[in-house]
Amino acid sequence: NSCLIVLNTKKAVKTLYENFSIEMPDVKVIYLTTNLCAAHRLEIIQEIKSFLIKNRNNKSQKKLICISTQLIEAGVDLDFDCVYRSMAGIDSLVQCAGRCNREGKLSINGRYIRGRIYIINYEIENLGNLRDIKHTVDTSEEAIRSMKIVDEDAEISLDPIKSYCFNKYYKQNEQRLYYWNTKTNENMIEQLSVNLSLRTEHRQLYHIKYPYQLAQSFRTAADTFELIQQDTVGIIVHYKNDELIEQLYLAINNRDSYAISLLLKKLQRTTVNVYYNEKLKPYVSNILSNECGYKDGQILLLGKHHYDDHMGIVTEGLEDLIF
Repeated sequence: NSCLIVLNTKKAVKTLYENFSIEMPDVKVIYLTTNLCAAHRLEIIQEIKSFLIKNRNNKSQKKLICISTQLIEAGVDLDFDCVYRSMAGIDSLVQCAGRCNREGKLSINGRYIRGRIYIINYEIENLGNLRDIKHTVDTSEEAIRSMKIVDEDAEISLDPIKSYCFNKYYKQNEQRLYYWNTKTNENMIEQLSVNLSLRTEHRQLYHIKYPYQLAQSFRTAADTFELIQQDTVGIIVHYKNDELIEQLYLAINNRDSYAISLLLKKLQRTTVNVYYNEKLKPYVSNILSNECGYKDGQILLLGKHHYDDHMGIVTEGLEDLIF
């Protein structure tokens, strides 16, 4: 009665959602990606949860298909009858399995049965610009294909698969995972452990051994480390927040920085983070006047007609910038 499909890219999710919505009018098809603001996603997740409970208790005859990116994998307590997962890292596959019959209540004719997760290669996905995801996908596929599965219904231990993926990934990425600082030609692991360069510099400068127990360069490491480059900005979207947006306009006109800060906190749940790009300009407006003097200098608001009640941000081009 219910099915979860998790794909690696938002574009793939959108394409499949649009196709299913047309081809399966009698099925409830739900779309879930970061194109939706946090408040919108939470409402959809609650809707899914209620629908799943009704389905499991035979109080709804309508079937449910949820098509999502990996955001549904962790921290979301949902229980589907079956799951389809586009090939991904082994950790993602395990997380997805946890969304399938997680309560063990799936049954046929009064007999409890196991849920199933199907791992697929979804051909329209383009992972060319997602190097890390592509690498984990390739590694997981190699690991799974290396297993000699004779009986499809037999239990399979994930331990050898996890070991294979872990060893291969870290072996191939060992140097990159040291997080080298190109300016100082030092790596972060060294800076946060022995920090030999600091000890050597101290000896050369003062002609004595480094006298302190701790030599870690915490400040330098913190200032240079960025696991994911987040050149992003938050844009407010129109989603059940018209009154708050009106209050924000009023606070800006009154140059009330305190009120602006409070309202922006309330609007965080209807804000979407996007990569900053010139493509943003036609779709968003900076509603903060230059005379206001608010510390950040800009408050970006998405045009009202660019946010959809089912798919969130739908403007072609802009949606590819969403973080």
